[in-house]
Amino acid sequence: MPSFIFCRIITYEDITMEKLAVKLYISRAYLRNLFMEQLHISPQGYLIQIRIEKAKQLLCTTEYTVSQIAAAVGYHDPLQFSRMFKKRVGGSPLHYRESSKLLLSRID
Repeated sequence: MPSFIFCRIITYEDITMEKLAVKLYISRAYLRNLFMEQLHISPQGYLIQIRIEKAKQLLCTTEYTVSQIAAAVGYHDPLQFSRMFKKRVGGSPLHYRESSKLLLSRID
């Protein structure tokens, strides 16, 4: 399954792998196998990756709060979002925003 299909199906709302499998008319196990075979990552891991990348974009291009960004990318709990962001990126969302601004100011 090409990843662009997955990206087009999901929105940044509360989606589960079960809901996605139903939308694709396949079993959850088959969905997982497709992802592992094609992308070498679980569907859940891929969803987290997409959400974190979108959050990084929003942190760099908007003045939204971390809570607003968390909600925009599908997290109901800003603390859970911040923990996942830190785990995946290596720093907090606010640290990422400040680092990005600093980097951009050096380029200009």
